[in-house]
Amino acid sequence: GAIVDLEPRPQYIHVTCHGTLLTVRDVTTFNRLMESAMLAHGVRRALLDVRGQTDEPSREVRTAAWEWLSSPTAFDQIAYVLPVEQELKAARVNMTGLSNGGAIRAFHSVMEAHRWLVGPRRSGISQQLQAVRATVPPVGEGDEGRRSSIPPDAMRDSELPPSLSAQTSRKP
Repeated sequence: GAIVDLEPRPQYIHVTCHGTLLTVRDVTTFNRLMESAMLAHGVRRALLDVRGQTDEPSREVRTAAWEWLSSPTAFDQIAYVLPVEQELKAARVNMTGLSNGGAIRAFHSVMEAHRWLVGPRRSGISQQLQAVRATVPPVGEGDEGRRSSIPPDAMRDSELPPSLSAQTSRKP
């Protein structure tokens, strides 16, 4: 069986799971517990930390869980925390969440999951751009090899359009 700990937070419910949901009846009990917690605490977001899961649930149990997760009675947003070594499962959770139209995303740390839950909501394209932006390292001191090879004074103000020339003119 599974042991579930609930910790209400201001913007979501932190759920820590130990063990494994073994039957569809276990899933139904879990779902009712989550629905009661949402009603009692007035939040519809959850951080599900399943790093304490001891075994992979059966296909029947996973199907029942996904049916509830994509239903209108489920959470509006779910951050699903998995062990680092479960990259394939994280990808499966993310893809299944997208295909079911749910706002569910897998993470490997509670901090990342928390930030996603409480951060500003973004459109899908905005999230993708944010992910791309995060992969480009900023240019800082000591990064001369990545800087432009054009000397700073090579482009004079007279070569800039008038609208930029006034903004970039240097004081003597």
